[in-house]
Amino acid sequence: MEQLLIIMLMIIIGALIGGFTNFLAICMLFRPHRTIYIGRWRVPFTPGLIPKRKEELAEQLGHLVSNHLVTKEAVAGKLFDPHFKREVHLRLQKAIERWLAQKPTLGQLVEGACGKNEWAEVIHYIKERLNQAGQAGLHQLGAYSIAQILPPSLLNKLEGELIPTISNHLLKGLAGFLNSSDGGHLLGELLERFLNQRQGWLRLFSPLLFREERLVQMIQQELVPLISHPLAVETMASLLKKEWERLKNRPVETWLKSVGEESVQQVVRQLADRAVSPLFQQPIDEWLGEKGKEMVDQGLKAGLDHVEEWLKPRIGTMLDRLDLAHLVAERVKGFPVERVEALVLAIARRELYMITYLGAILGGTIGFVQGLIALILG
Repeated sequence: MEQLLIIMLMIIIGALIGGFTNFLAICMLFRPHRTIYIGRWRVPFTPGLIPKRKEELAEQLGHLVSNHLVTKEAVAGKLFDPHFKREVHLRLQKAIERWLAQKPTLGQLVEGACGKNEWAEVIHYIKERLNQAGQAGLHQLGAYSIAQILPPSLLNKLEGELIPTISNHLLKGLAGFLNSSDGGHLLGELLERFLNQRQGWLRLFSPLLFREERLVQMIQQELVPLISHPLAVETMASLLKKEWERLKNRPVETWLKSVGEESVQQVVRQLADRAVSPLFQQPIDEWLGEKGKEMVDQGLKAGLDHVEEWLKPRIGTMLDRLDLAHLVAERVKGFPVERVEALVLAIARRELYMITYLGAILGGTIGFVQGLIALILG
């Protein structure tokens, strides 16, 4: 019985010593956090291992990250991976679609980027630039004729299609007007003025010979078919073509002078104002129209391709300038030891407990073996 108590006592003592030793070793990894002095004498094993080697650990961790983890090949492989590019594309596309759904205008976009006061200056600057460009463009075109400005295809279309069409519409409109009550009234006034201006028997006997209404109807019946005759249409077209031949060879400068320089400048300024204001007030999605989604998709695809082409030869240089090793080392050095300890314990608390228990089991086993040896030798 006494021998069994001795063995049990040695097992308990060995287990306590083994468990406590491992527990103390684990605690000495982090504690004490600072060097402890008694007078001028530094207490051994202070601070703990990790606080003591913190700077060295930070440097080694920085080199590990920059040389083996976040390398040029690893970053390039992730950035240029097709799945990653597709995910970035989809996320950007959804973000743009959500933004466009809010109906933002170009004015709001510029105002948000540069501020309200600067936005007013931007609008004024754009209007002035458009006005100046319009004025300069008109002065440059002044020496040219319409025939020199317009392309030959458009000139041929004007002369071959548009002028006959205009001639036909003019004569049809004139025939329709003359055949109407307003046209009859006008013919009546013209006939009355004509008769009043004549001398002799025509003025005296016309009221007796002709009724005005009947005479107007006779004129309408003869004049309307005459105007609608193909020969009249052809003649009108010929006259319009001759007039067009004369006008198209005139310099634009003569047209501008006939209108007046101030009037032209005012028109250009109004056009610039009317072009700019609606441009910045219209929602961007209305600009894009029905093909907006397709344009955004193609734009993002082209943009990401350009970014990839730009990044490929520069990733190494960018990582070198970023100096990840120094960055990681500085971050680790500035990290409190208390937080490092809490982080390690939160992750590996169970494993550390198991190490403590393993020390107790080993200590108890050694105590049991020692007890047996003591009994054999005793």
